[in-house]
Amino acid sequence: MAESKEDPEQSFELIAKLNPIISNTDRAEGVNGFSYNKDAEMFVCPAGHLAIHKYLRHNYSRQENPVMTYYFDVEKCKQCPKAEGCYKEGAKSRSYGVRIKSDLHLKQKDFQETARFKELAAT
Repeated sequence: MAESKEDPEQSFELIAKLNPIISNTDRAEGVNGFSYNKDAEMFVCPAGHLAIHKYLRHNYSRQENPVMTYYFDVEKCKQCPKAEGCYKEGAKSRSYGVRIKSDLHLKQKDFQETARFKELAAT
């Protein structure tokens, strides 16, 4: 449902799929071995190390969705048995980013999975 902030009566159903860049960028549980710890509100690396801090980055100039970046302790990464393919030797930081979708994108993603959307999009 596309909504108009100025005139709510001008709302309409958008029968168009979201760009895959938008609809496929959310990080599902276990992607690349990283998982989310909801109690700590941080991601955990494949070796079980908890992120040490996070940073929300907005890119207003390009009007992109914000990215929450989680940073890990590089000293642990240097000693980690799973460092190969995860940590680059000599790197000063190790981070993992997750794009945060807007409410509008989430509504459209839910709508495009309904039977009504699939029926209308097929015609």
